[in-house]
Order: sequence, then structure tokens, then C-alpha cells
Amino acid sequence: MSDLRFQKLTPTSNVDLNAYEEGFEFIFSNDDIRNIAVSGPYSSGKSSLLESYKKKHPQKTFIHISLAHFTNENKDNEEKEIEDSETVIEGKILNQLIQQIPIENIPQSNFRIKRTTGTNYNGYWAMGIVAFIGMLLFVLNYGKYCTWINEMNSAVWNYEWLRKFMFFLASPFGWVLSVLCIVVIACLGLYNLLNIQTNKNIFKKISVQGNEIEIFEDSQNSYFDKYLNEVLYLFENSKADVIVFEDIDRFENVQIFERLREINMLTNCRLQQHEEEEKVLRFFYLLKDDIFITKDRAKFFDYILPVVPVLDSSNSYNKIKEFFVGSTVEEKLNDRFLKGLALYIDDIRVLKNIYNEFVIYYERLKKIDLDPNRMLALVTYKNLFPRDFADLQLNKGFVHAIFSNKEKFCCKEIERINNEIQELEERIKNSEDELSISSQELDDIREAKYKRACGNFYSNPDESFTKWQKEQLPIRKQAVEDRAIDTQQLLEKQLKELKKQKKRISGWSISQIINRDNIDMIFQITTTNELGDVTDYNQIKKSEYFNLLKYLIRNGYIDESYSDYMTYFYENSLTLNDKTFLRSVNDKKAKEYSYNLDSPLLVVSNLIPEDFLQEETLNFDLLEYLLGSENNKEYLGNLAIQLQEKMQLEFISQYFALNEKRVEFVRWLNKQWTGFFSYAYKGRKLSKEFLFLYSLYSVAYCSIDVLTEMNEEQVFSYFISNQEDFLIDSDCATDQMIDKLIDLDIKFETINPQSNTSLLTGVYENNLYVINATNIRLFLSFAYQIDEKIIQRPEISERCS
Repeated sequence: MSDLRFQKLTPTSNVDLNAYEEGFEFIFSNDDIRNIAVSGPYSSGKSSLLESYKKKHPQKTFIHISLAHFTNENKDNEEKEIEDSETVIEGKILNQLIQQIPIENIPQSNFRIKRTTGTNYNGYWAMGIVAFIGMLLFVLNYGKYCTWINEMNSAVWNYEWLRKFMFFLASPFGWVLSVLCIVVIACLGLYNLLNIQTNKNIFKKISVQGNEIEIFEDSQNSYFDKYLNEVLYLFENSKADVIVFEDIDRFENVQIFERLREINMLTNCRLQQHEEEEKVLRFFYLLKDDIFITKDRAKFFDYILPVVPVLDSSNSYNKIKEFFVGSTVEEKLNDRFLKGLALYIDDIRVLKNIYNEFVIYYERLKKIDLDPNRMLALVTYKNLFPRDFADLQLNKGFVHAIFSNKEKFCCKEIERINNEIQELEERIKNSEDELSISSQELDDIREAKYKRACGNFYSNPDESFTKWQKEQLPIRKQAVEDRAIDTQQLLEKQLKELKKQKKRISGWSISQIINRDNIDMIFQITTTNELGDVTDYNQIKKSEYFNLLKYLIRNGYIDESYSDYMTYFYENSLTLNDKTFLRSVNDKKAKEYSYNLDSPLLVVSNLIPEDFLQEETLNFDLLEYLLGSENNKEYLGNLAIQLQEKMQLEFISQYFALNEKRVEFVRWLNKQWTGFFSYAYKGRKLSKEFLFLYSLYSVAYCSIDVLTEMNEEQVFSYFISNQEDFLIDSDCATDQMIDKLIDLDIKFETINPQSNTSLLTGVYENNLYVINATNIRLFLSFAYQIDEKIIQRPEISERCS
């Protein structure tokens, strides 16, 4: 995957300006064009267009104010209104504007801007203050200092230079120099204080004997005027040619545009009053097309520059393919899937981020044999529904609700199939019971009933006739039509398919369950917690990408294996399917027998032998694994106890019918539960087809000792003796089969002439049949090759009888 390139989400500066450049030149060549809208849908390339123009014209100064605004669904309406208020938006604009203007350009701004000050500057002022205080004390106490110097013993002065300095300060010249230093330091301090007061107005009032006096008063400014003047001052001294407002339309506050237009007009008026008469400040607004829903936008803006979107659903497929061109994963991605995905995504930034995250996920998880199409689908879901993706990792959220309710959807689908089966069975029964041979005959019957019901042609038929005509007649006509051979065969075929479908449906994936009839029901799902609180997932259902999520799930690109694509794979780690099964065992909420297990080995390692005494462990994959393992005899023993004590015949019949490991299953079950066949036969709990196949497998693959125990009540041998098709075919060696039949003392009542020749010979030679006319005729033909026509002669048939 190292050959894949990442995509930047930032605006590009290599857009082909083409006609756009002429539009920009027109704007900058007309001084009266000052409020310009660069309009287009989100992610249409507005920022990239402007960046490309800036790169080509570096002499122009741009200041960008980005007002990205994202809704938080957890906040109430009052909080959102506060966030979207005009005052808040103005504050955001000023915050960004101040930080982009050099502080030396706006010394009079009352807004405090924190800047890193040098340590030398503070050090100089500290030393100056200390020097001022020291010199002031010296001047005030000059007389005392001179007396102290003159009285001091000369032996004290160990350093000549110190003595000279101290006597210099005591001289009149030293006093004058000290006074001059005090004056200079005071002047410098006062200058800086006045400069700060002029620019910052930090001292607004002084109090003298309880009376307040306002200094530097500007009586013409109200609070609003001060605020407006401050704003105009900032824009005026920004030294920019263009102020770009990005994403301001996301607040959906039209009033802010009126304020900005007013500020632009006032700022340009002030610029013209100063020496920079030719200076024009322009405001560029990067907006979506529908920020003004009427023709007002043409009145508000001086010029509107439309941007043709670089991406929409019609060309996003080409962009996706472009990202993957030349990569190793390109051939693994399904072209049909990419085209389907492209129909829903029209945002270039979203598309780029999906690609970037796919690169990371694929690189980190490629050690597992994962489907890149499913991985791309899950990454798409993660980008478009990030909160629900986070919930999915915690076994919560909308997608988790869809998959966790699969059993419920299966039941509803089975209910639908049962209704269709019942309808077909009724149609077949009606066609068999219907005595009329044509629709014409039914019309004649209707005419006769009508005449009897009316009595004469001038009265209305009674209620019974009306009811028969409305309810019974259509059913009987349908039955007559269904009696046609082709229709009858079609109905039988449909019935057979529905029954097969019903058996398979429990093992279907969610994508197989979804169809035209139930898709709305499935995706309108809600969940209710233990407290009765209902979660309706309306935020997801209202999303413009909800149909894409339905597409991904409906087509199986997000399926039950999603957990494999979300985290690292570690050996001995359980998948979501297996975790769900183990949870069902712990919660004593049984899954269907055909519930798919990804790793039966890991599932068994998380169970104890006692768990196999409860019905929640009845699972086809689990039993298949146990039958193929030699180290789980205790588990199998407990499972056999459960089957026998709870008479789990349905599980036994389904496993035998659907699983390929019939041989191991029959050997194990007959050994663990020797009375199973007798119980099933006597209780008539299972079908004759099952009993026939089970007995055939038992004789073919079980030992004579096991068969003898099974036949303790002679039920097993009695059943086999009455199965004429028992000898048609067998995988068991002939000698072994005959030996087992001898030990079971089998005497076939009737035998199918199409039986296996070797087995038929063994039965004949060992007298494993009842002597009756049918069997005598069979063996006369089989053993002595007597022609069937001779056997059928009356005198021969009479002797055989």
C-alpha cells in the first residue's frame, strides 16, 4: 500500500483560473466594487480559487477570517441561538482580525493583545526605577551625605577608585548630575505613561477629596460608538486590500452581512479622508448559493463571482478512481460498488478524507484477508456518521441496532413465508377439491344460483348469494385455473422453493433478509432500554447520507463481519459474532441453531462443560467442531445428556439434514443415546424420510455392538424389515452390511427390484427375507433368470401365493 498517495484537505493553489481571472481583474479595476460574493455549493472549490489567485498576485494583501461553524446536536435551541447571535459572530470576526494585524499598526486599539515582550525591556525599566529612587534619596539627603563622607577615616578606603567616586558625588557637580538624571528618567517614564494613556485610555477618572473627575473625556462617544469606532480603526489600519470572510453563511444570520456592508462603507470613507485616497478595502464573502432566498443578494453585493463545482455525484466516480490509479488495491475494488458509492458523495473534502482513512486502515489491517470493498464501505460510514461509528464500537447506535435485531427480522420474514406457504397450500387443496371442470361451468352455476336467489327477474338477490359471489366464486375460479398441469407444477415448485427458503433463512445475512417489502420496516427501527426510554435515531434518518447507509447495508458492504474491519486482529481474539453467541449463553437467550460462529475453537475455550447442559449451546458449528476434536469428550457427553433429557429432536433432525458430518454425528449419537431411534419411531416425532436415512447411516457406519444395543426392543430391525428401498444403495462394503443385517435378524417384507445386486445376492443367500409371493417372484426372476412373463402366468402366480 506504500504506493498510495495521501490527499490534502486544505485548499489547493493550482486551479486553472481561466475566466475567473478576468472576473477578478474586473473587480479590482473598479473602485466602487467593494462587497463581492464568491458563491457556490460547499466544497465547490471557492477557497482553492482564491488561493490560486493570491499565489498569482502576491502584491495584493489578503486577510482571511474563517468562521467555521458546526452544529452540536446535544445543545438546546437556546444555546444554539446564543452561539449564532450577531454579537458572537462580530466577536469572532474581531478576534481573528486583531490577531492578524501587526500590533505596531494599531497602537490606539483598546483591545488587549498579548505579545511576547523581551526580557531586556523589562530589565532596563527595573534598573531605571531603582536608579531613580536611589538618586532621589541622594539629592534629598545631600547634606547628610557630605558630612558623613568628610568624617569618615581614610583607612576605610581600601580602593582608590571607590574613594574618588564617593567624593565626586559629594561635590556640587555630582549633585547637579544626579538631578539631571532624575529629570531625564522622570521625563521618559511620563512620556511612556502618556503614550499608553493616549492609546489605551487606562486612567478614565481621578478622585479628589471624594469628587470624581473624568480625564481625557470624549463626550461624543456612546458605548456603541466606541465599539464601532474601534472596529473601523482596526479595518482602517489593517493595511489589507481584501478581507475574506469564509463560512460566514453557516451561521445562517443575514443581519451580519448588513453590518459588514456598513463597516465596509464607513472604513472606505475614512480611508478616503486620509492621505491614502486611492486605497480601497474590499470584502470577499465565500458563500453558498442559497444564503439569500430571493433576489436580495443581487441588491446586496456589488459583484457575484459564481464557482462551478469541481465535484458532484455525476463525476465523483472518476475522482475516486483517480485516487486509486496505479495502486495495488485498485484491481480489488469492485467497480460497481465504486459507482454506487459515487452516486451519494458530492463533497471533495469528504471524498479525500475517506480515501486517506482507507489508506491507513488498509495498511494496518492488511495482514488479515479482508475485503477492501467492505473496508472502504466502513470507512465511508465512519466519515459520514462518526458518532454512530463510535457507538458501534461500544455495541450501541443505529447500525448495531440493525444487526442485533437480525433474529427479529428473520422471524418476520419466516412469518411472511409461512403466509405464502399457507396460501399456496390452500390453492393446491382448492384445485384438488374443486369439482367444476371449467370457468364456464362455474358461470352456469352462478347463473342458476342467481335465478334461485332472485325468484324472479324483478327482485334483488339475497344476501347469501351476494356473499357467495364475492367470497367463494373467485376462489373456485382460481382453483379451476390452478388445475391446469402447468399451473399445478408451478405451484408445487413455488411451494417447494418457499419451504427450502424457510429452512435457510435463519442462516441468512442481514443483506439477504432485506427486500422491497421490509426495507422500510428494518431501517425505521427504534430501540427501548430497560427504563423504557425510546431511541428513534432521527438524526441519522434525517441525514442526507442516510440513503447511502441503506445502500451499504442492503448490498452487504457493511455486514455482520464489521468488527473485523474496525480494530487490529490478534490471535485468540473473538469476533462480534462469537461474542454475541457467548453473551446469549450467559444471558440464557438461545440463538437459532444455524447461528454462524467464526471460530468455534475460541468459543469452546470460553465455555465450561456445564454450559453444554443448557439449550443455548445447541449450535451446528459448535457441534461440528466438537465432533472433529478429540479433546472435548466431556463437552460432548454433557451435550448428549441434554439431547436425551430434553428430547431435542428438532435440533437432531435439522443437524442431520443440513450438516455434512452425518457419519460422525450418527456414530456419536447412537453410542451416547442408544434408545434414540426407538423413541423417535414409537413417538412418531420425526418424519419417515429422516428415520429411513438415519437407519441406513446407522447400519452402514456403526459397529455391530452399537447396532445390537440400539435393537434391544427389536424396533430397529422391525423398521428396517419394512423398508423395501433399504438395499438400493449403500456406501458400506457388502460383506459388512450383510453381516450386520444377519446379526439384527432382518427379514425384509418386500424388496425393491432395483436394489443393489451384491446386497440382493447376500439377502437371498442368507435368507434375509420373508417368504411371500412378492419376494418369491422377485428371486425367481433375480436368482434363476425366469422371465417375468412366465412368472405372471396364472398357474405360476397361484403357486407362489
